[in-house]
Amino acid sequence: DVDNFARFNNEHGHEAGDVVLRNIANTIQYNTRESDLFGRWGGEEFVGVCPVPYEKDAVPIANRLRDVVNQAYIIKDGNKLSVTVSIGVTFVREEDTLKSIVDRADRLMFKAKQAGRDRIMIDADVPLVGKIERADIR
Repeated sequence: DVDNFARFNNEHGHEAGDVVLRNIANTIQYNTRESDLFGRWGGEEFVGVCPVPYEKDAVPIANRLRDVVNQAYIIKDGNKLSVTVSIGVTFVREEDTLKSIVDRADRLMFKAKQAGRDRIMIDADVPLVGKIERADIR
């Protein structure tokens, strides 16, 4: 989810907001593996599916995506405009449905926003470095 996107739209206009969303989509597409699936989920939210053999492998993927999106920018009226993102990372469990997976990732993303935005919240017991935090939302 793009942090403070409503404020960005209000300050820079909806056209700039649309350009930022397209820029994010292009940045994600350019920086993911062929096995990863990403798309716009609605508004300023994106959803991704990244197959990994171990939960710990998701951390560098999420961190890289947060970093590349945060470094991306557009130019409007001679100014560089950029945004940050908050990411919720979860893993498929045996009892999951598509809805339960997306709902859990969404709750993690909101926890990331509550923790200060521009960070990743993950629900696995894996080594964490940087702006990544762990949350148990079972």
